[in-house]
Order: sequence, then structure tokens, then C-alpha cells
Amino acid sequence: MSGTKVFAMDELAANDHHEIVAAILTVPAAHAQEAAEKALASGIRGFLNFSPTTLNLPENAYVRHVDMTVELQALIYFLNHSMETKNS
Repeated sequence: MSGTKVFAMDELAANDHHEIVAAILTVPAAHAQEAAEKALASGIRGFLNFSPTTLNLPENAYVRHVDMTVELQALIYFLNHSMETKNS
């Protein structure tokens, strides 16, 4: 993803000349829907959502929800399993 530019949410309007197609949401759950709607209004249709909430977006938006708890559990499981295999 070399050359990928990162913008803060408050910079969306100023960067409307860029073809921004995706957003990574890492805001508290209480602000996730508002942030997604603001991004949608700027033409963004793809979302990687790290916020612990489900977004209510139109069908033309694509959302991948990332549950950090599940990801951390998987990481720890595989680390522990790897250590057990090494020690066997």
C-alpha cells in the first residue's frame, strides 16, 4: 500500500479532489455511525470498522467488521499452540 495517504475525518471535505474509496473507523461505538455517514457523504463506500458496533449503512456500502477481542484471542491461541509444539 505504498503511496497510500491517510486523512483525519475532519480533512474529508478539504480532500474531496482525492478519490478516497475506503475508510478505517477506529472511533468509539457512540461515534461510529456518525463517522461512517460523514464518510459516505464524501463518497467513501468501503469501511474497515474497528469500532465495537454494527453500522447501519446502505446496500452500496461494504463494511468489514473487525472484533479486536476475537483477533487477540486467536493470536494468543496460536502463540500458545506454537509454544506447545516447540516444547513437545
